[in-house]
Amino acid sequence: MGLRNLDGASITGCKERWLSPRDIASERRFSIAIVLRSCLAESHQLSATAAADVDVDSLQLTPFTGGDTRFVIAQTLEIAERAAMQGAIDHSEAEWIEMTCRAAETLDAPHITCVHVDYKTGNLCLTETRNGYRVSDLFDFHEARFSNGTQDLLRHAYSFIDFDMSCAHEFVRSTLAHGGMPFRIDELMRLFVINDRIKIWEYFTQPEEAPVIPAGLRFRDWANHYLESGVFKV
Repeated sequence: MGLRNLDGASITGCKERWLSPRDIASERRFSIAIVLRSCLAESHQLSATAAADVDVDSLQLTPFTGGDTRFVIAQTLEIAERAAMQGAIDHSEAEWIEMTCRAAETLDAPHITCVHVDYKTGNLCLTETRNGYRVSDLFDFHEARFSNGTQDLLRHAYSFIDFDMSCAHEFVRSTLAHGGMPFRIDELMRLFVINDRIKIWEYFTQPEEAPVIPAGLRFRDWANHYLESGVFKV
């Protein structure tokens, strides 16, 4: 779906209204969190009998060998290996990632849903109506798959953890309370946070990328910032 076809305004993704979540007034943040919760609950009604990759053009499903958790583990270890090869993580961090992956091997989601993976304000458009906001468009499905829906909580919550913890908590809490996640959140969250953060870390520490990660910051400390925030504990 191209941006030219969108009828709303993206909070972070369209030139017409380029706002970071920090620029959103606090009273609007809660309203938007509720709207995103509702959209997520609706999209997660689309389910499958097994975890699978999805071709967004043909809608063809390719099941993951070994299930969803093993797919996430394999992806995490592959990206961590690349990060280690380019010196972005050290040996102790690589071991920490591997131990986290192994601890989650026997866990899996009892319910598989359509997961966006990059679900955040920058990848959707909001339209203001007489009754508040609604999500009018959702885009950037390059990571979408049928998987554990917990993963769709991550990136929107991250965007508020550094400066509005209450909004991050509200988004996660209300999504769980209103049926967006039909299973416990804490079983696989450590794996999912590390999987998500190592993708970002590996990409932005590539030699050809402009340096954006502060000098001296270690991956484990950065990932633990989110893990220890308390937002993902219920």
